[in-house]
Amino acid sequence: MYGAASSEINAMSTGTPRQKLDPPTLNEGQRLDQPAFHSRYESMPPGTRAELIGGAASTPSPVGLDHSDSYLSALVWLAWYAEHTPGIQVLDNATVILSRRTEAQPDAGLRVRPEDGGRTRNEGRSLAGPPELVVEVSRSSRDINLGPKRDEYEQAGILEYVVRDPRGGRPPPGRPRTRGIRREPGGAQTRLRNEQAL
Repeated sequence: MYGAASSEINAMSTGTPRQKLDPPTLNEGQRLDQPAFHSRYESMPPGTRAELIGGAASTPSPVGLDHSDSYLSALVWLAWYAEHTPGIQVLDNATVILSRRTEAQPDAGLRVRPEDGGRTRNEGRSLAGPPELVVEVSRSSRDINLGPKRDEYEQAGILEYVVRDPRGGRPPPGRPRTRGIRREPGGAQTRLRNEQAL
């Protein structure tokens, strides 16, 4: 029982091997606060994508080619804007901590860099605080993007929110807003603006 084999025995010398505990997982709809979510998310296998929206974990489905096309168009648009606007940074699937209930990973966005007066700050490999613009490509995630996620973005103070539907057509009717983020018509694209910021 001595030597290399002894490392497999519990410190209490009960003679039973130690059990390796698997890290906690993330499940769709699981209720967590942001620190617990972030800890679990960091322990997930590479390539795992998850968000915490209003205290509930969301694990989006894989994206298709139509999502990829719309996503690329959004990135080109944002990159062009950033190239011509000093102090702006394009966000590509960046993790954004918005509150103790929300850690989102929007498809794309723009922020004013902190050193240029922006509202976000770097926190490890993530951003903390609301970026100025968020873009979501929305097909299977449409109900989340125009429902709970929209509400969390509004509450966090996101100034501009664009939802692109790769299928085209008009966005579904939403509940009317008298303040905060409001819907603007735009065909396949829904633009939501924070009226308080105007």
